[in-house]
Amino acid sequence: MALAPFQRDLASVAIADDEAVIWLPARMRQVIEDPLSGFDDERQGHGEATVRSLLARASRSAAHLEMRDSYSPSPGYDDWKAGGDGRTDRSPWVSAAQDAVGRGVRARRARVVSEPVSDYTRWLHMVTDVNLKAGEEVRWLPRQRGLRCFRRRCRRR
Repeated sequence: MALAPFQRDLASVAIADDEAVIWLPARMRQVIEDPLSGFDDERQGHGEATVRSLLARASRSAAHLEMRDSYSPSPGYDDWKAGGDGRTDRSPWVSAAQDAVGRGVRARRARVVSEPVSDYTRWLHMVTDVNLKAGEEVRWLPRQRGLRCFRRRCRRR
């Protein structure tokens, strides 16, 4: 059987013991080439879109799940720990969220928290008023309660 041109090209490439060749569908070509050629202004790191661009493209809903007990760096939390008010300028995010909600997008955030709650969670609860004023629906779920619920659902299946 004859080799395709790309197979002939790969045959000449040395593959180390800790590497592998993975065949992907042609439709994934752009996904692979993007990181090699750089990203546009709407992307960061490995090509993930910014929150602002994701909210701008949302048409029905936007959901955010937070499961960590703290996120770093957190200038607002650091300020609060040092005796400040813990408030930072979140106006760019507020503007993007309000624009999305104004278009009819349902913005929801779930925060899974450990108990007893940490100082970080106390601070986060204090500054959540900004999320609510932006039109976001925020729910808090104790981690253990979520685990019990998840285990019950898994047993039923």
